[in-house]
Amino acid sequence: MGASLFSTRCRNAVLGAAFGLMSAAGVTGAAQAGVIVTLGEQDFEDGELVVGSATYNIRQIGEPAPFDIHRGNDGAPGNVGQDFSESFTFNFIAPSNGIKSARLTLGMYDHDSAAPGNQVDSFSLDGLDITSVLSSEVESRGGTQNEYNIYEILLPSSTLSALLDGVATFALTMQGPGLFGLAGTTADTTAFDSLGLDFATLSITDAPEPGTTALMASALLGLLGFRGRRRKGRTAA
Repeated sequence: MGASLFSTRCRNAVLGAAFGLMSAAGVTGAAQAGVIVTLGEQDFEDGELVVGSATYNIRQIGEPAPFDIHRGNDGAPGNVGQDFSESFTFNFIAPSNGIKSARLTLGMYDHDSAAPGNQVDSFSLDGLDITSVLSSEVESRGGTQNEYNIYEILLPSSTLSALLDGVATFALTMQGPGLFGLAGTTADTTAFDSLGLDFATLSITDAPEPGTTALMASALLGLLGFRGRRRKGRTAA
């Protein structure tokens, strides 16, 4: 009985050490972002109706372009307008040990994704096309007249190398049809799509340090060896 209790305690100790090393290596639990940088400020809540671009623009005073004002013009039905088309650049210190993943969060007002068709005409990171990634997220919900929504996308692994220099430029162009009418509706459509880009946040998760990964492997090998010796001891008894 005493030997069995001792073996259980030893096993638990080894398992605890292995779990601790795995946590340090980022194998368990939520991944921690190594870089978080935000342009602009979040001024509204997801799903909030902001009636009129003038109301929106008041909250944007003092923020950097293109987060400083509602840009473009849907135009009344049949009238000439202008699509939103802007770029924004993040500058940051890239993780020295590489990048595991990256996410981009955008606050978008009056983007009209509830209208027919796809409102995201083009979206890129340092010239790499990621239009479909943003478009599928934007088209999935929200986007009624004068609605504000927050969207988060996981950047494709093929684009992560573009972040290693610490500079990331995103370019976004919208397209019609847009919406015209009462807030929260999809009553009338226009040929153009304006947009209020409220904020953008880039979150980068570091790749695990090689040293911690090796420690984790050693701990697991030690655990396997312990279990093997225990089985041999039982056979000999």
